[in-house]
Amino acid sequence: MRAFEIILLLTASILPILFIFKPGIPKKNIFAILIGIVFILHLVMEGLRWQMHPCYIIILVTLMLWKKAEWKAWNLFTKILITAGFIIVLVFSWCLPIILPVFKLPAPTGQFAVGSRYIHIITDRPELITPDQQDQRELMLKVWYPAQIGAENLEEYLDKGSRLGFATKYELPSWSMNYLDLIKTHTYKHPEVANGKFRF
Repeated sequence: MRAFEIILLLTASILPILFIFKPGIPKKNIFAILIGIVFILHLVMEGLRWQMHPCYIIILVTLMLWKKAEWKAWNLFTKILITAGFIIVLVFSWCLPIILPVFKLPAPTGQFAVGSRYIHIITDRPELITPDQQDQRELMLKVWYPAQIGAENLEEYLDKGSRLGFATKYELPSWSMNYLDLIKTHTYKHPEVANGKFRF
């Protein structure tokens, strides 16, 4: 997990306890503003992702209750219901970012940047699995190579077609893989090949 995600998760874990026991925290509005600043830093520097939504919900609901409700005023059944709900959502808050993290890929150690491109190859071999007897076998390859970088962009960790295929295979909603946009790669989209001779 990333730094501000950990801070927000710790906040989501501690804030409801503070709501229950109401310790003498001076200037509670300033406390809420500090949480808001951490959230904005998280938004700008790390980006939102759906795995953190349970954490956001806990913080938002607890801050709202803190201003409008009193724990002591609720009956026992309400307290048990709210506590059970909080524990369930908190478990999801911690588990989702851990199971589906925004991880860092190892940086290349060579002297050259890495480029990649797709190559469509049409062979003269007949394609056997086709209704058209005139079809020839075709291949789509992806190659990585030493590159000289100009204004090229970094490629995505996983292209949208592959994400959709993965989500469909495991019966997941199509948006469930969108958080992969936050994973930074070290490969550039089809730049020029670096000057020189290279061995594989």
